[in-house]
Amino acid sequence: MVTKTGETELELSRWAERLRKEPPAPSRSRIVERALAVANRGAWIDWLRVVHPGRELPDGEGDPLFTDGSRAAQYWMQAALTAIIERKVTPLTPEQIAQWCGSAEGVLSLPSYSVVGGKLRTDVRYQEFEHHREQPDGMLALVLMWLLDEDDFGHRLSLCQHCGKFFLAKPPKKQGRWLRRYCSPTHMQEALAVLSRERSSKWRKNRKQK
Repeated sequence: MVTKTGETELELSRWAERLRKEPPAPSRSRIVERALAVANRGAWIDWLRVVHPGRELPDGEGDPLFTDGSRAAQYWMQAALTAIIERKVTPLTPEQIAQWCGSAEGVLSLPSYSVVGGKLRTDVRYQEFEHHREQPDGMLALVLMWLLDEDDFGHRLSLCQHCGKFFLAKPPKKQGRWLRRYCSPTHMQEALAVLSRERSSKWRKNRKQK
């Protein structure tokens, strides 16, 4: 008779064997960027390929599994990321945090070790061990945990004021401020150009009225 604990150990052993045969684990930064892409453009298949390489994928964009899963994940992530960004104005509810924590707890961290150039290298893979909640993906909930931590990715999460996309702010190459309001220098220049035209138009309008 195999106990529940024995079954769990057997499953973990099978996962470990499969993971040894898979490509290198994606970095946490790449995982977060892929999660933001789910919110920004519904990049659901790309997310599954990177984070769940062993999962069976839908046939394509015409597949209901693709459209339904992509739409559900995108809407859910957009709402969650917006809530995180606005939490200083509108605090997160205990129910929201409990829901995210519950899903994130269903993900296991599986480290692997290797020696490269005489130095120890540690890679971590994340395997969704339990998923029976409403969220489309436990890994997305784990990303939210990282984004809630101000000492981790939390201080970098931003929303572009020009295109409305979520992004991770990058530190300045030299001394200066972080670019948090816009996802790229191009969008900052475009936004400033729009503001300049609006001010000029307002100035000309006020001048005619005098």
